[in-house]
Amino acid sequence: TVECADLGISKTVDNDSPDEGDAITYTITLTNNGTDTATNVEVTDILPSGLAYTTATANYGSYNSVVGVWTVGNLNNGASAILYITARISEGIVNEGNCGVPITNSASITAVDQLDLNASNNSASAGLTVQCADLTIAKSVDKDEPNVLENVTFTISVTNNGPNDATNVTVNDALPAGLSHVSNTPSQGSFNSATGVWAVGDLADGSTATLAVVAKVEVGTGGVEITNTADVTADQGDPNTGDNLASATIIPVKLRLISASYEVADTTLTLIFNDAIDPGATRFGLVDMEIANSGNDDIGLTDAYDCLMAAPGTPYIVGEEMRYPVTVDLLCDVPAMSSLAIAAFMTCRASDIDLLLAHGAFSTPDGGDRKSTRLNSSHIPLS
Repeated sequence: TVECADLGISKTVDNDSPDEGDAITYTITLTNNGTDTATNVEVTDILPSGLAYTTATANYGSYNSVVGVWTVGNLNNGASAILYITARISEGIVNEGNCGVPITNSASITAVDQLDLNASNNSASAGLTVQCADLTIAKSVDKDEPNVLENVTFTISVTNNGPNDATNVTVNDALPAGLSHVSNTPSQGSFNSATGVWAVGDLADGSTATLAVVAKVEVGTGGVEITNTADVTADQGDPNTGDNLASATIIPVKLRLISASYEVADTTLTLIFNDAIDPGATRFGLVDMEIANSGNDDIGLTDAYDCLMAAPGTPYIVGEEMRYPVTVDLLCDVPAMSSLAIAAFMTCRASDIDLLLAHGAFSTPDGGDRKSTRLNSSHIPLS
């Protein structure tokens, strides 16, 4: 009597649309539909490329992941053996040309002592398709040559070109040194200004999300190239990572002192700058002012730093100019009609210019020697 065993095999996968890095589990079920016990049964199941083996468990026998063989052993008629193989979707599989391409895993009965009269059910397959989303990011800025302490607006847009929906879309956009966060407006999700992370969330195939970030140009950045870069990631693999990074560059303009004037009536020296930007009172600092002999050897000023009192005022705007007033009084005994020179040494903390110098020649008014002499000049030309 010839022993017969009709072995049948089936195979399923728990997730047929995984993302890169996801764990998936195959279930292989082997059933003896024959009248006799099947002995020395083996099933071959070799994982395809793109799947990394993790673990395997079976209620009969054992699985050798190196050769891909499940040694079942003996299987009584009417009994079923089950093997679970867990694997992980390899990172980068989408970039290897697997975007939208099904991955098939097959299992086959490759050994049994008994005659199997029905070979049609001796193999089974399960397929899956790794999800992918071609995300692109673009970035622009409204002013590429802003003034220092001026606000600029960066606009970031992320588009999902498919073929699948993207989940957990994240944009990293930390502001570089020289810029400080003012406000942000995302079309969806939320932006953390402390970490620079824009949690976009889900982005359907064909959809676009935008983020506007307003930042202030900080002091000390005049003439310095500042590049702000953003990158985008998602749960899904991206078949084209070349467009996942975008940048926008600004070069803040240095403030430039274009003239200075002295008003006799109120003893005010006014320094005039080339840009009418936000004149915050803390933006400028008077380092020193001094007077010196400008041709009259009889003046005898030996310590010019002690001969001038200067009281900085508050900057203000006139037309397209920034003006910085400083009230000035002489504290030295100076002969009438003396020829003097005054220099105003300024620190502009809103730019990279450490020292701004305005100077010109002055004459004391008639009236003889006296202290607190008002300087008599309507204009201080720049050298």
